[in-house]
Amino acid sequence: PAAISQPKLVSQPELAVPVASTAPAVRLPALAGEVWWLPGFTQVEAPQPVETQLVLTELTRLKPQIVLVAFGAPYQEAWISTHSESLKTAGVRLAMTVGGALDFILGKVPRAPQSWRQLGLEWLYRLFHQSWRWRRQLALFEFVWLVIAGQQEPKSVQPKV
Repeated sequence: PAAISQPKLVSQPELAVPVASTAPAVRLPALAGEVWWLPGFTQVEAPQPVETQLVLTELTRLKPQIVLVAFGAPYQEAWISTHSESLKTAGVRLAMTVGGALDFILGKVPRAPQSWRQLGLEWLYRLFHQSWRWRRQLALFEFVWLVIAGQQEPKSVQPKV
């Protein structure tokens, strides 16, 4: 096998081996050979201890500087928070959540037409095509309203799982 280098990527289960074997080279030519995919969890809502240990062991072996986690909110934030010390021990300098960004990069979810993007309405396009997102969008409107009304101040929040 080729030498392993940074960055590394912990993926959600459906992005595991079949997609990973072609997608980085096709979609991310500048990073070909630099991005490694670790299939990790069968259920990100309730990671099994054995799966978590396997992923952490592999990260310790690979010694990545960067780990991107794409489990979806709030699971990815909770996972990084819970395992921050283990990630530091493995040499990880940056652990970052990427949510749906990988769906776009890998072509799993189509981007909105250019006209929608120029108008700043990509979120609405995604809502039409992923109707299950409506509750999340309502929460954003409520948060923005509370900030404008001065009833909500930015603060550090631990994700609820």
